[in-house]
Amino acid sequence: MRCFESLFLFVVCCPPAEHIFDEELQACPPEVRHLRREQPACCGEPHFDRHEFLRQQMALLGLGPDGSTAFSDTDVHGRAEIIYFLERFLLDFDIWSIEAWQYLALATIHDVGLQLDAWNQQWLAGLPTDLPAFLERAKQLSRRMGEAFFRMESLQQFLIATKAIDAKILYSDVNLKEVEREMRGPLVWYQEGVGGRNMLQFEAIPLLDSWIKRSHPPHFTTTANSTATRVEAGEEEVTLLVLSLGNFAKAGFVTLWSLLKRRTSPIRVFVLCDESGCSSFQAAVEELLSNPSVPKDFFWKVSFDYIDFAANQRFLDFKSAYPRACDVNEIGWALLARIVCHELLPITVSKAIALDLGDVFVLDDIASLWAEFENFEDETLLAAPWVGALNHVNGGVVLYHLERMRQKSFTSSVLEAASLAVARGGDCIHD
Repeated sequence: MRCFESLFLFVVCCPPAEHIFDEELQACPPEVRHLRREQPACCGEPHFDRHEFLRQQMALLGLGPDGSTAFSDTDVHGRAEIIYFLERFLLDFDIWSIEAWQYLALATIHDVGLQLDAWNQQWLAGLPTDLPAFLERAKQLSRRMGEAFFRMESLQQFLIATKAIDAKILYSDVNLKEVEREMRGPLVWYQEGVGGRNMLQFEAIPLLDSWIKRSHPPHFTTTANSTATRVEAGEEEVTLLVLSLGNFAKAGFVTLWSLLKRRTSPIRVFVLCDESGCSSFQAAVEELLSNPSVPKDFFWKVSFDYIDFAANQRFLDFKSAYPRACDVNEIGWALLARIVCHELLPITVSKAIALDLGDVFVLDDIASLWAEFENFEDETLLAAPWVGALNHVNGGVVLYHLERMRQKSFTSSVLEAASLAVARGGDCIHD
């Protein structure tokens, strides 16, 4: 029954389509290519159990659904191949295979755990001479661990959804204990991995970053009140957009603190505020600047621009055009100011990342999120996380392509959408 010697041969020689051109089987070695045609059972029809084949192959590779592994500590390439083959199995054969998803989650998180162990051994043995490269490797590992955790969390959501569909019950009525039992293997590695990522994020990366900055001091330090940051040739400035209302700016500074600790790029922060919000934010920044425990280079190449949206004529014009039937409070107007930020920020600013202060904790270099603008389609104006379980767009982190929003008359679209919502008796735009 076992026609192919490896999962690799199985995947490349048995694509799912019933009718296939020979050219599409070029990766399948000629000596076994005939099996698809002469022995259909080898590719899963009519008697071959693909999932049994998957289990056999994973056992041979040292991967068990109970969380047991026999992965080679040094064979990074081999582990990457296993992960790739599992991804292809899901994409090409059975996207609904719970077993394959479990194997994939386990393989991913165990692989990155082994990579972290190797990095940690270097860390404990003594710092290498190339600190920037060592730091960059730590950041890459942190991102990989984040991806592995996301895959684990996606597996959990997938299991909950499939159980809800099978039992014809609500998503919220699924017994989470049953889901936990099915995740017992990957969950072991997930729990161990959390401690490893915490070590990277909160100990190793900040410490290495501090050492590197001390050994390579900046050429200059800008003051937090400057209206423009000197950006050197080859550097790209990251533009942020935050809201500040009333006298509560300090409560949200955990977001700004976590971001500045990990950033490698010049930062320009636009603060959309009312009169008291502007004063409160400026006072909070000044307090940080005067605090002797804050590193002197903490605000290196950071500038703040304050925009009192409540007194801004362009925003006043927008308010006058907004449907009067919409009941908008002070916070609602602030959120709307952020939505039409392309009207309020200088015309020279083409992109911005909006962050909710206090609700967001930044665990990676903000430059990696800024790079997502490169993945925008030609017509994309903005991007935000989609929370499928809540059927809701999370406005806590939004990427705004301001230049395109101006070109596409986005303000008119906002006003039109609000008018249509009123006409349908629905909720006006507020987030």
